[in-house]
Parts: sequence; structure tokens; C-alpha cells
Amino acid sequence: MKLEERLSALLGTTQFEKIEIIQSLWSGYGEIGRYENTDKSSRYYGRFIVKHISPPTSQQHPRGWDGAVAHQRKLTSYNVEAEFYQHWTNSIKLT
Repeated sequence: MKLEERLSALLGTTQFEKIEIIQSLWSGYGEIGRYENTDKSSRYYGRFIVKHISPPTSQQHPRGWDGAVAHQRKLTSYNVEAEFYQHWTNSIKLT
């Protein structure tokens, strides 16, 4: 499923757009972008940040860090981060 389709399903609207790319990720593995949902009836109205992971089909790094081990390390890192956001952030109490 494409990013736009996933966001549309989550937001319940198609009235959103990418405002800017904040940062590209390691070796072309995705980006962090700022979006805006202009649908006032949507639960998630306003601006939000999306970190979109999309591993490239071919890896090319200027210093040669594009082997299978490097690829797996990146995927593991993203999976650990996703696990944190999905399961642990709701239990953190900020004071």
C-alpha cells in the first residue's frame, strides 16, 4: 500500500498534502516529512510529521556501506523504533 493510501485510511480523508521534506533517511531508505490535513472534520486535523521507511531496491552508498549486513542493520533499527512507538509511548508519563 502506498503512503498516501495509508495516510488517507488513517486520517479518513484525502485532504492532506506534504508541505516539506524535513530530512532524508540513511542511504535513501525514506524520509521524514511535514504534512497538513486541511479537513476540519477529520480527527487528525492540522499539521503532522511522518517518518516513511521505504528501503531502496538497490543500495548505493558513497563509502560502500551498502552490503547485506548494513541493510539488515538499518531494517533492524527501524523495526526497533517502530516497536517503541507502537507499544511503549503510551506508557511514558511526562512530568
